[in-house]
Amino acid sequence: MGMSGGDISVSGFIPVGGDGVSNRFTDIQVLPTQGYSLVAKAKRYGRWWVLKGLKEPWRNDGAYVAMQRKEFDILIQMQHPAIVAAVGMEDVPGMGVCIVTEWVDGTTLKQWLSAGRRLKDKLAIALQVADALEYIHGRQTLHRDLKPSNILVTRNGRYAKLIDFGLSDRDDYAVYKQPAGTEGYMSPEQSSSRVTDVRNDIYSFGCVLADMKLGLAYCGVVRRCKAAAGRRYQSVTEVRRALIRRSHAVRNIFAVVVVSAVLSSFGALYVSRGSLVVENERTVAEADSARREVIALRSELGKTASALKAEERRNAEMRTAVDETSSVLDVEKHRKAKIEAAIGEGRRRMHAVVGRSGIEDVTTYAEFRKAYDKVTADVYYVFVDYAGGLDELDDVDRETVKHALASYYEELVKPLQAKFLDFKDGRGVRDDETATGTE
Repeated sequence: MGMSGGDISVSGFIPVGGDGVSNRFTDIQVLPTQGYSLVAKAKRYGRWWVLKGLKEPWRNDGAYVAMQRKEFDILIQMQHPAIVAAVGMEDVPGMGVCIVTEWVDGTTLKQWLSAGRRLKDKLAIALQVADALEYIHGRQTLHRDLKPSNILVTRNGRYAKLIDFGLSDRDDYAVYKQPAGTEGYMSPEQSSSRVTDVRNDIYSFGCVLADMKLGLAYCGVVRRCKAAAGRRYQSVTEVRRALIRRSHAVRNIFAVVVVSAVLSSFGALYVSRGSLVVENERTVAEADSARREVIALRSELGKTASALKAEERRNAEMRTAVDETSSVLDVEKHRKAKIEAAIGEGRRRMHAVVGRSGIEDVTTYAEFRKAYDKVTADVYYVFVDYAGGLDELDDVDRETVKHALASYYEELVKPLQAKFLDFKDGRGVRDDETATGTE
């Protein structure tokens, strides 16, 4: 079978100008961001990429440069389908040194959820994020800024990508160890502690799950993620397994309801004499027996479901009470720690004044008297200045600190007073002579 030259067609692109495969970054589009990061979308080799650098005020700041390097060192080691991939770190004209990552064609989790999603799809995204966190923690790393805006969902709505490792940390890094995160998603202990702990990310994940609104069946998982650190899930593996167990339980309940409905329909079919031709009394008796069995089964299922709901309510009430008690205890513990820290700092400052005065080395009455007047006044002024600047404490706690430091002032001055009296007695000076300044 032959083919003439006129039957052959050639496929090809329609030229529109530009090769689109430059080895330089072109079509750079700066994206709106807050803070110190400069983020842009750029084209190279016919693909889109993301460039993440530092804005001009921070571009030459050693601390921020080190923090950027730390982010790259951490991200370049992450090879996971649910984590954005870094491919290099380059000096880009007009942007400075930038981390180069893949471009994800999608939206943030918050935007994706706003369109209304099925539980099945939301649960799939949640499990992908949990898998990514499990991978990160397995590499002794914390994300420390997990929130819906740092989770991208691809355009087809099927895949999650975890982004922005700017606050990520490991124990072996010494750069920027102070508390950090985003309010509303940062655990209470992360806001005050520099210690890296996987439970910080678990708390943030619980906040994200709450935003996803998975339903009543998953409320227990969310509550435990956000519980006090000691009662929180201790690993993301536990969280992922709990989500899977709840999804299986929901499917099982649905199956029971469907079976019950089918049995009920068959029962109604058997006993609907107006729509069936009853062949004999035996068939009618069997139909009535089947109907009674269906009714009994539905009654038993109803009782079981009611008992389960009642037990769940009781457990929820107990968990709420325990959570509230624990929260109160945590707040009180934090409050006492702040008071003790304030008292300790005040005592240190007051004691330092006495130590610097050298009064302990004075050996003559005249010198001691002069040193005594100065050091007691200096200690008092340090006390007044420090006590007046405790703005981080409320009025009651501030008074507690003032009272404790006033008592400490008396402790500091008391031995100096005793030594002053010893000097007086040794010189035979009477109190009235001292009062008039007679030597």
